[in-house]
Amino acid sequence: MKRQIRPRRIIIELLINVKGMNVILYGLRPLPINR
Repeated sequence: MKRQIRPRRIIIELLINVKGMNVILYGLRPLPINR
C-alpha cells in the first residue's frame, strides 16, 4: 500500500508550489496576499 503515499506527496508539492508562487509574487509586488 505504498501508492497511498503519492496523493499526500502531490498535495505537499502543490502546497510548496503555491507558497513558492506567493513568495515570488510577494518579492515582485509587496502586497498582502492571504491564501
